[in-house]
Formats: sequence, C-alpha cells, structure tokens
Amino acid sequence: MKIRQAVASDAKALTECMVQAYSPYLDRLDKDALPPLHVDYLEEIKHYPVWVAELKGELVGGIILVLEEQASIANIAVSPNSQGKGVGKVLIKHGIAQAQQAGFDELHLATHQALAENLSLYKHLGWQESGRQNSKVFMVRAL
Repeated sequence: MKIRQAVASDAKALTECMVQAYSPYLDRLDKDALPPLHVDYLEEIKHYPVWVAELKGELVGGIILVLEEQASIANIAVSPNSQGKGVGKVLIKHGIAQAQQAGFDELHLATHQALAENLSLYKHLGWQESGRQNSKVFMVRAL
C-alpha cells in the first residue's frame, strides 16, 4: 500500500471512493449525519492536506485533515472492496504523523453513534470520546 499526497487528478477517483464508502450507511443514518457526499474534492485537495491510499495502482482510500486552530480529521474513507485490509488504520496513522509534524499535541474527529465499527476502531487505535452532540460522537487522540 502506498500513501501519497493527493493531486488534482485524484479528485474524480477520491469522489468515487468517498461516495462508495459512505453509501452503505445512507439507510441507517440521517443524510446530515454523514460527511457531505458530493463535496468538490478538487477544492479540498487545493485547500487542505489530503492524502490518498493506493493498492496496486488503484485509489482505495483518502483522508482530509484540517490543521488550523486544532488538528482534525475532516473526512476519512476506504472503498468497500478494500475495507478490512488495514487501509483505514494506515491512513489514520499517517494523519497522526502529519498532525505531529505540524506541531499539534492532539488530533480530533467526529463520527456517528450508530457507526459502532468506527467507534471500536478508533478506541482500539487510542482515541477517547470527548463529547456528544445529538448523534455525533467527538473523539480526541493525544499525540
């Protein structure tokens, strides 16, 4: 697996990956509870730190960070065919390293209470719940 910084030509494949990754959850979550599925990923790549994961030359995941007042994972997704292969774990570790390099001492994210598999993964990787608002679960990881 290769993790690399996203470039403009990745926008279409990143969009497809994000939509495929989140689509299975549409029937069990409010549409507003998920990250927006039809974001302009070209703009995201231009304005935010974005990395992609490739397996055998195919884009199979992506992570978008916000490194401003605090460090946050704005979005992370792995294509359904590549889930369970460690792609998400590698992307998260890469995000942690990027936040550390930028001088932050913690990294934040938000997920949904109905996504038990995400909550379990994040807790396994050292994240702690820092609060809840409606169905959102906020988590933080010390760096």
